[in-house]
Amino acid sequence: MTSLQSDFGSHFGIENIPFGIASSDKHNHPQAVTRIENNVVFLADIVQSASDLQSLPGGIFSQPTLNTFAALGRPAHRLVRSAVQKLVKENKLPENSTEDITKCQMHLPVSVADFTDFSCSEYHNLNAGLAAMGRKGLPPSWGFIPPGEFNALYSLMPAYHVQAMLAGVQASRFLELL
Repeated sequence: MTSLQSDFGSHFGIENIPFGIASSDKHNHPQAVTRIENNVVFLADIVQSASDLQSLPGGIFSQPTLNTFAALGRPAHRLVRSAVQKLVKENKLPENSTEDITKCQMHLPVSVADFTDFSCSEYHNLNAGLAAMGRKGLPPSWGFIPPGEFNALYSLMPAYHVQAMLAGVQASRFLELL
């Protein structure tokens, strides 16, 4: 069984089981993962070791996005988190199911066609009014209907990319499904 290396500076302990998409030299295709400390756990590799996970749709963790897994809902997410925690506590993660995060390439975890961005910030809406109409002012419906702006995929910049640009460091790319 795989033993996890420890890094006390990490924010990814056993209590925080995020989901993401990663690939590596050993796992050539982007697939569902989680992170524990500085280890990426490839979820498709642990299904046979966790009987609870065998009730999930076949191949759910081999897909290049989390869209199908996310659509299963919170009960499925909790089931996976619980199974991962149990395997880690019992030191029963299968060999080759984990890799150091520095050896993995993280990918955008979801496929997004388009989206609506709702803004409830008075500051943002005042500045948007200035940009759109040449004057600062809130829309008449601002107090009871949040303004929405339709966006296409090309306008979506993953938060990890922005964080990396601002901090000048490489950031993790995990999606936390609540």
